[in-house]
Amino acid sequence: MVTFRASSLLIVLFVGMSIVGAQTSPKKPTKTKPIRATVTVMGSGDVDAPKLPDESNWSELSLAEHGLTILFPGKSDDIKVNSVGPVETYSVTSTKASYTLATRSVGSVLDPNDIQSVLDETIDNAFDPASTKFLFRRPISYEGRIGREFALLDKERRTEFRIFLLDSKLFIISVAVNQKDYDQGFDKWVQKFFESFAVKVQMVEA
Repeated sequence: MVTFRASSLLIVLFVGMSIVGAQTSPKKPTKTKPIRATVTVMGSGDVDAPKLPDESNWSELSLAEHGLTILFPGKSDDIKVNSVGPVETYSVTSTKASYTLATRSVGSVLDPNDIQSVLDETIDNAFDPASTKFLFRRPISYEGRIGREFALLDKERRTEFRIFLLDSKLFIISVAVNQKDYDQGFDKWVQKFFESFAVKVQMVEA
């Protein structure tokens, strides 16, 4: 049995984030436990185990409400959709990895300086350095907008992320692969997934 927990990392990112400039309630804040979600894929030895897609064929997911398209391995029917509060996730578990797109509306368009702070604080606050190690972390951009790309390693898996706050929406895309299945040749599938991400954004004023 192979278990991927990429979705739980994504939800922790969203739940733990603080949106700069967002309206807050005068009530005393309450501490909430992070929401954890686990996607479990049955192994080949289980009865009636579903056949998993591989990276030989890809299908496009189109989300008109976000003006977004992205490619996932397998057929369109293989894409699983889930909602937890304001967070929507779209994912496919292939024979080797878990590919995930998560979205959340933040309600308002933020200043570029605030966006940078939100992205960095979201990443810093979501992970325990005692159990997870950063492999790399670097700034990136999409259509002139600030983003972040980073990779995490724990005892079982390697997970690579791209995170963008575009206009009033936060997007996190990730690929989680078990360490035993990872080699440098797998990077081409990570890049294929990341580079297929396309979303319409407002024009940036010069």
